[in-house]
Amino acid sequence: MTLIKFCGITNYEDAKLALDLGVDALGFNFCRASSRYIDVNDAKTIVRRLPASIWLAGVFVNSNRAEIDETSRMVGLNTVQLHGEESPAFCSSWDQLRVVKALRIGMGGAGIEDCEKYLTASDFLLLDYYSPMEYGGTGKEIDEVLLSTFPRDILNKSLLSGGLTPENVKAKLDKFLPYGVDVASGIEAGAGKKSLAKMSDFIEAIRG
Repeated sequence: MTLIKFCGITNYEDAKLALDLGVDALGFNFCRASSRYIDVNDAKTIVRRLPASIWLAGVFVNSNRAEIDETSRMVGLNTVQLHGEESPAFCSSWDQLRVVKALRIGMGGAGIEDCEKYLTASDFLLLDYYSPMEYGGTGKEIDEVLLSTFPRDILNKSLLSGGLTPENVKAKLDKFLPYGVDVASGIEAGAGKKSLAKMSDFIEAIRG
């Protein structure tokens, strides 16, 4: 079954609705430059009311080890999602936390060789659209011609992201068969606030 992750959670109401719909993972963005940024204490208040059986992921961009460890401990995260220029050695340095390494795919960004470097250094990859100005959450799709060249061993360990919506997610799943999907802007009413209708339609498109 395809793993479904809703990212950019900023409030308990959205988290609870997502869980009621059957999502497998929630993401909390600790990058201050993001419109979906959430304070550590606010994230802690939300997470303490959520089941530990789902992925509770903290999104970090070029944060140091001490900051990630402290935030994960305080909030109660079981997953770290690394969106910066973190090295394979850095990604492989956690024993108690699931590690997802995000790679921005496209001309000027990461390609197959970059993904292969992280396959054994992380538990999963997250394939996102490449933007030279942003580390994620662009709402833009990865070029499908380029993505079609990616080998099965990479896609089997990847969460597909980048411009996913209720209207296009099923076709992309059928075409690329990734381990899971990660969505933020495609299910929002506005930055940091989810739409119940879009969340419901997204789940329905995948699981029927």
